[in-house]
Amino acid sequence: MFGAAAAATAATTAAATAATAAAATAAAIAAAVTASTAAITTLTTTTNTAAAAVAAAATAATATAAATVATSAATATATITSTTTATTATAAASAAATTASAATAAAVIVAIAATAATTTTTITTTTTITTTTATITSTTTATAAIAAATAAATIAAAATAVAAAVIIYTAAAAAAATITTTTTTATSHYHYHCYQSHYHYRYYYYYYYYYYYYYYYYYYYYYYYYYYHYYYYYYYYYYYYFYYYYYYFYYYYNYYYYYYYYYYYYYYYYYYYYYYYYYYNYYYYYSYYNY
Repeated sequence: MFGAAAAATAATTAAATAATAAAATAAAIAAAVTASTAAITTLTTTTNTAAAAVAAAATAATATAAATVATSAATATATITSTTTATTATAAASAAATTASAATAAAVIVAIAATAATTTTTITTTTTITTTTATITSTTTATAAIAAATAAATIAAAATAVAAAVIIYTAAAAAAATITTTTTTATSHYHYHCYQSHYHYRYYYYYYYYYYYYYYYYYYYYYYYYYYHYYYYYYYYYYYYFYYYYYYFYYYYNYYYYYYYYYYYYYYYYYYYYYYYYYYNYYYYYSYYNY
């Protein structure tokens, strides 16, 4: 009996040490999650600011280009109309001059040549305006591409954060499972020797059991927070630029999510199986001892 009590004391000390280490691990994980959340918030703010600046610049450039083109078109139209009127008048005068004398006809030819030169200049100006418009369009397209690249970087950062959260949870779940298994085994073993020791270890068993579930729901909250944040940005940039890119990552993410869900239920089933096995042994040894 004394040997069992000494062993129970040693097991209690080991469980307390494991609890301290688990608490330190949980604190470190919470700090890492907080840091990740702050980093993502900063990245989101920076991205939104850059996107707003790009949109404002594109809007201003488009408005300027439209005004320039409208003004140039109006000027060109007025010039062509004026030139056409002048040409018509000149042609009429030329007809009269031709009838009058050959000298007058020569003067009319010179006037027509001058009018043709003016028309050529107008056409060249119109071509220049068209080229300028094409350049502005190209610049706007490049600006949109920069915004798209920024969106892709934001999406990648969100995906990395989700992957990091899953890795952190997996490590914590493994640690919780190890602690639960160790504590439960100690409880089952020493109960046979000392009835009071059973309740002592049972207390620790339930302590780790509720600690594990607290951490699980804490993780689940952050998981859905990242899922919502990630999906919001995905939808926004899919609407403007990334239709096929969005669907590829969406189905990849769903696949990963359901894989994790399957793993959780597998662990849950294993835990309850072990729980009922332990209580079966407990009643068996209790009956044997009392008998």
